[in-house]
Amino acid sequence: MKLCNSIGNSIASIAALLVATSLSAAPMHTTVGAYFTRLGDLNPPNNSFSADLWVWTLSDPASPLRPIETLRLRGARQVSAEKPENVVRGNRMYGFRFFTVTMQQPWDMRDFPFDEHTLVVPISEQFFEASDIVYDVDRAGSGIDPRIRLGDWEITGFTMTPEIVPYPSHFGDPLVKEPLTRWAEAEAHIKIRRKGVGTFFKVTLVGYIAFALTMLSFAFEGTLFGSRISLLVGALFADVVNMRSTESILGRSDDFTLIDKIHLAVAACIVVGVAMAFRSRRDETRRGDKLAATIVFVAFAALNVVLIW
Repeated sequence: MKLCNSIGNSIASIAALLVATSLSAAPMHTTVGAYFTRLGDLNPPNNSFSADLWVWTLSDPASPLRPIETLRLRGARQVSAEKPENVVRGNRMYGFRFFTVTMQQPWDMRDFPFDEHTLVVPISEQFFEASDIVYDVDRAGSGIDPRIRLGDWEITGFTMTPEIVPYPSHFGDPLVKEPLTRWAEAEAHIKIRRKGVGTFFKVTLVGYIAFALTMLSFAFEGTLFGSRISLLVGALFADVVNMRSTESILGRSDDFTLIDKIHLAVAACIVVGVAMAFRSRRDETRRGDKLAATIVFVAFAALNVVLIW
């Protein structure tokens, strides 16, 4: 019995040594692919989106490593995954797994509602460093189901790229001497664009009406000073309330979106209108109003062209 145990321990030690030698000699190249069957919950205020996807790996069946069992979706807030499966296909080990995930996603809303974004799903090795496993990508098999519909969004592109990601840590591994480790990763990039024409007119209509009222104020006689100021105050109130209403769509942010800039431009025009209202009380010819109206209209129109296009 002791002899059997000794032989078994020796075999296990030799096997472990062979595995360690094979891993240290050269990294195993693993082909990684991903296919998305659902995209949804595009949520800029919450900085997130969700997806369903299949992930697969093709690796050396003679290797003890099973990459489909050790990969993860980096940056995920919530992950639900089915049990990984491995099947030998020809001369390759084919591993596959289905994921449902909610991803952390930064959204740059400065161009709203004509904004474009790249949704990123990083597929990362979590147990073996790049000295053991490196990723190639299956570009031919990876992609997005063409039946996916995103409502106010359209999908404009998909790419998948391999990466080697450095981390300034050895994560507590006592065998790693350097404070820098490198890990294999494959990033799926999904490009989307908002169908923003309808949204643009919905969120700017009141602002443009406020601008029209400002232009109308330049036609008031100097004797109608009180009515002119009341009109401009009402236009300013409507402009500010309309600008704040976009927060219900985007959430609070320190960035100035396209919509914010247009509303601020309307507010600036209203300020000019107020200044000219005080001046027109002493200018019976009202030449200042006519010149100011022309300058304000041309400047506002030109600014809109620059901001939108």
